[in-house]
Amino acid sequence: MKKIALSVIILLLCAYSGFSQSLKSFGIKGGLSISTQSYHYKQADLPGPENALRDLCIGGFAQWNGTGKLSWMLEMYYICKGASDKVTITMEDSPQPRGTTYWDYEIYYLSIPLLARLNMEKGPSRFYGLLGPRMDIRLGQNDLLIAYNVSSEQMQFLYKDYRDLDFGLEFGIGMERPVSSLFDLILEIRYSPSFTHVYQSDLLDIRNQSFEFLVGFNL
Repeated sequence: MKKIALSVIILLLCAYSGFSQSLKSFGIKGGLSISTQSYHYKQADLPGPENALRDLCIGGFAQWNGTGKLSWMLEMYYICKGASDKVTITMEDSPQPRGTTYWDYEIYYLSIPLLARLNMEKGPSRFYGLLGPRMDIRLGQNDLLIAYNVSSEQMQFLYKDYRDLDFGLEFGIGMERPVSSLFDLILEIRYSPSFTHVYQSDLLDIRNQSFEFLVGFNL
């Protein structure tokens, strides 16, 4: 799977070289990702992690001229997805609850969206919409019980069978406004659902989804 992902990246870079003459702009984006996971147990009605995982995402993009109000964007950025679950703290000498903390299930991805950008009327603030397919390449994972710095053997076992590639959609809205002669300021809100399962077995299916709140600079 990782060889397939590498081939896709090479093809995208070749496409970038081929369309470099119609390159409109490039830049960087970063911000907050809020992700959750849907758990579907096939033989029992059990809940999955109920809380969102909050982390940072950052990367770069290139934009090409299209036709009319349409342009194209290719992005590559690092993002952490997963979920968080509230757990009760107990002590060995007492079963009584001593408080709560959160167990974070983190999966690190290189995310590659190819987006169509529909540009609205030009003005001081230029609004646009985004829509396109997305491929996430798994870079690693971690699960951590906050304040205790211990990991779950059960989740480490599940991570071994997590898929290296995750496919989905990405759509959102954004605003671009010139702030100097050198660059434009970008603000975006996105929703990124997956249509493949990041984990699938006879007992359990897991699917990713996330929101991103991004700030960037268009050069």
